[in-house]
Amino acid sequence: MIAADDEALKDALSSPLEYVGAAVWPGRYKIPSCVYRNDKVLVVNSYCIRKEQHSISIAVLHPERGSAGFYAEGRNDDRITQLTRDDYTQWKFGASDPFPGLSLTMSMEDLLNYEGRRGKFAKGGCVAGMVLGNDRNASCGLKSPDVEQWWEGYYRPILKQPPPEWFTLVKELQRRVKKDRKKELLKTAAGKFVAPAPIENKLKTSPYITNAIVVGDTRKFVSVLIVPNFANIEAAARKARHDFATPTQMTGDPWVRDLLSNEIERLTAPLAQYEKPKRFALLGQDFTYAGGELTYTMKMKRRVIEQRYQDVIARLYADVEEPRPHHLA
Repeated sequence: MIAADDEALKDALSSPLEYVGAAVWPGRYKIPSCVYRNDKVLVVNSYCIRKEQHSISIAVLHPERGSAGFYAEGRNDDRITQLTRDDYTQWKFGASDPFPGLSLTMSMEDLLNYEGRRGKFAKGGCVAGMVLGNDRNASCGLKSPDVEQWWEGYYRPILKQPPPEWFTLVKELQRRVKKDRKKELLKTAAGKFVAPAPIENKLKTSPYITNAIVVGDTRKFVSVLIVPNFANIEAAARKARHDFATPTQMTGDPWVRDLLSNEIERLTAPLAQYEKPKRFALLGQDFTYAGGELTYTMKMKRRVIEQRYQDVIARLYADVEEPRPHHLA
């Protein structure tokens, strides 16, 4: 049996939600989504924007019971947390079977890949909705008569009045937005949102890259600062009969730059053009907790790193006519 929407809402509120990350969610919208998890489900807020909107879209994913989706919309000057069911101009929800491969412990990158597969290959589902008071799309696709009969009796009370957990979840997710979105996404000068963490994780799978941080907020394109894996690069260089006297010499060597340029191009090939780093700089040492560049959980302090290497970043954009980001000024 597919997930019941009211059960999905209860699962989402059953224990505190842990922030996973922010990115443009596959098959949703070209705006940021924030992803959370607790010990039962993953929750996706597809309208993860600091300024409260008049609408919201939420998905709740359970590894065994499947997914439930919700969408509510008021009028343009409304704020979604202040609306009741009677204020909605649109109210839609649906449920679908579990799609294999979901784990509550997945990284943000793995979740994006999973959702891409689910959107492409998952079949069927039950939906219901109203627009300006009229029932729309109250049906099940590719389901058995028993499921269709269950949905026919199930959806009408929720369509008429959402469970109280819905309004609680909407307010909780909106409360979390300002805190959780802070510096999680870059926004290019063209208005494209870029999630740096999945790109950085891809780059760090290279044997020649120890660490990476994507930069480019408010810029025309994104770039990346690379901490090379000096030992592996040196080993590869010896095989190619290419020697270095010092790590400093290595970071400026054209052979090394070509090697890493090819790695960056290879690893970012599946990304959209605006997500691909157009330029890169090599750093002589890794980020550390002692140096103030990492938190105690070993997460990068982006603002600190960008300030520390602001001259390096400025050189990446030196020939590009654009204002410098205010936090690098």
